[in-house]
Amino acid sequence: MISTTIRTIARADIGLIEPLWDELKAHHQQRTASFDAYYLQIGFQKRKAELLSKDQLLILVAGDIGCELGFCVASVNNGAGEVESLYVRPQSRHQRVGSTLMQHALAWLSTQNSAPIRLLIGEGNEAVIAYYHKLGFRKRATMMELCK
Repeated sequence: MISTTIRTIARADIGLIEPLWDELKAHHQQRTASFDAYYLQIGFQKRKAELLSKDQLLILVAGDIGCELGFCVASVNNGAGEVESLYVRPQSRHQRVGSTLMQHALAWLSTQNSAPIRLLIGEGNEAVIAYYHKLGFRKRATMMELCK
């Protein structure tokens, strides 16, 4: 296990996570069986606009400047909390980087009195369900989307 520095990024500096977000997008694109067209068309600018529209936003980066290990984005909108994104670079996985990011994000969501707290798991990334289960998340519903 390594000691991980967690930095909070200001909303105005959200562009700092773009390289990590691109890696997360590629991760999902490689795993999806049905939504490759979605991942091909979505860009960081669109996602950035979606995130910045939230009432409250927490942007966390693990690692030092120039040596980023991963990131987490959490939001509160109309009182509901959401873990928007969690990504850890492959070489830093299984070293509690993701858990440290999630601890910070969940603590922040708690201070915001957000309820419920949710997250979405992309199709093809079901291997992370057990991880989130350990953190207390449970499946409430299955969302499906029409593919054309």
